[in-house]
Amino acid sequence: MAQWETREKKRRDHLHTETIWLLIRKKRPAVIVSNDAANRHLNRVQVVPLTSKAGRVYPSEAQVVFKGKPGKALADQLTTVIKRRLLNRAGKLSDAEMGRVERAVRVQLDLV
Repeated sequence: MAQWETREKKRRDHLHTETIWLLIRKKRPAVIVSNDAANRHLNRVQVVPLTSKAGRVYPSEAQVVFKGKPGKALADQLTTVIKRRLLNRAGKLSDAEMGRVERAVRVQLDLV
């Protein structure tokens, strides 16, 4: 097993807490949005961070529920992280929530 690999599979739509964001030096939850084939073979994944601020939802954001509380996925902050920065798996988005996140990513990247 390579140094960057972990026993836990990193799959699309999985939520991870404790993702460390270098610029703000805080741990933030994020959802993996990269495809599972790439997730199996690469040492990095694409993630969309989550926030507990559930106010107005812009087109590049999606409403989600995290740990039983409403929040948003921020597709305008889509980023690539190495797998070892994903510390704790915290759950999985529902199909409806993942659909909203996918739409927000498409809007952000002008793929609609």
